[in-house]
Amino acid sequence: ERVVGLITDDSRSWKSSSVEKFAREVVAKVPSRLLLPAIEKSIGNGELADDSITDDAARNQDLQRFQRLACMLAWLFANATQDFVGTATTTFMKCYLRLVAVGPKLVSGFLEAEQAAAEVPDSLYKFQRDESDVKMESSSELVWEERCCDGSLRHLNALASVAFSEFALRLNLDQLRPCFTQLVDWSRKGQVTILGQHVKSKEKDSSLFLQDAIGPSSWIAALTTMQALSAIAPGLAEDLLVPTCMKDLASSMTAARKCGLRLAAQHRASGTKKRRGKSNDEEPVSILLSRAGNEVLHNNSWWWLDVAISTLSFIATGLAPRDRQGEELIEGALASEVYENLVDPFVDLMDLCEFLPASNAATASKSFDEALQTASVALAALGDGPKVKQFFSAMLSKTRSRDVEVRLQAVRCCHKVWTTLGVQVISSLSEVVEYARELFEDEDTRVEDAVRSLIKTVEGCTSENLQDALK
Repeated sequence: ERVVGLITDDSRSWKSSSVEKFAREVVAKVPSRLLLPAIEKSIGNGELADDSITDDAARNQDLQRFQRLACMLAWLFANATQDFVGTATTTFMKCYLRLVAVGPKLVSGFLEAEQAAAEVPDSLYKFQRDESDVKMESSSELVWEERCCDGSLRHLNALASVAFSEFALRLNLDQLRPCFTQLVDWSRKGQVTILGQHVKSKEKDSSLFLQDAIGPSSWIAALTTMQALSAIAPGLAEDLLVPTCMKDLASSMTAARKCGLRLAAQHRASGTKKRRGKSNDEEPVSILLSRAGNEVLHNNSWWWLDVAISTLSFIATGLAPRDRQGEELIEGALASEVYENLVDPFVDLMDLCEFLPASNAATASKSFDEALQTASVALAALGDGPKVKQFFSAMLSKTRSRDVEVRLQAVRCCHKVWTTLGVQVISSLSEVVEYARELFEDEDTRVEDAVRSLIKTVEGCTSENLQDALK
């Protein structure tokens, strides 16, 4: 226990390589039955130092300690026997849940100290919107200099997810099911579904959404683990993860949209309205100028953006099309349930593009766009002909939005699906032609250009000339 404490408490970055080497030797040579209780005691209840809430240096040191403990936990279970894992389930789940509970505690304390909610993504999670998220590596590839020398909740969640993955790989499905159910129940915080109180809320004040640090932070941590599990064991998504969390995925997208809309209503310039034309006595207003006052969500992204991107990323990973040597991708009943529960909340998330700058103007917009587009491919790949038509009809209905960025997002998602899946979505052709015909007369040339590019891709996939059908 003292050795583990010495290893994980030393936060000096210049010593990280030598300390990591020593930590690996400890994990390799100390029996698992002795090391696991020592790690558990070092994690404790996941308590933070009193000054970690507002002091950057203290917070960084605390988070680095937990990140290193998560690494050691991952290394331990990567080398553990199935017999040991079977007997250590209770202890592991205590360690894991206490590690991921650090995030909700820290965010809650941060907000209670009257720190700005808008600072949470950058100050606590240190999300890198302009880079790919933390890569879910195997435990053997974890390097402390890269993952444990900068304290962040983003890294802590990712490292805890690697530990859970190593643990899960050594259990059969029946053994894993109660552990995953425990994680989901922890994330729900007494609600029937994730963030259920926000889905039902009729409160127009965004402050009540932002004050809830526990629910969003817990779900972000759980989704990080779910995404890691889906990446290393794709079958788990359809056998366990998606069926268990179907309603939660839907409710989290709905809650994220509602939070975003409340924030937009609070922060956008008063009196700003969209105008698609002009009256006889008015000067024309450029599209960019007319929507500039509404572009507020990229600077007010907690927690709607983080929950939305995490949910969409899991959908993209867990339901991703893949070659399974002739097997069906997803069982028919599950695919129907996915379409019934997830399509509408997914499509409605596009409404938030109205309050974001163009994707090339803000990294938050770019991240959100990419998450929507990759998730759209996964959802489209599930369906048979009628379901694909239903999905495209729902997406393309957003091309009738009053806002140009919403219209563009719908077209881009459809283009991404056709580019990736090609003739697999041929049943959507009539919907694409119908909506494209309308969009050729759009007031924004970017929409026209996007539609022409979509049609060119569709023609390339089908070897058909659609020009006559578009007249």
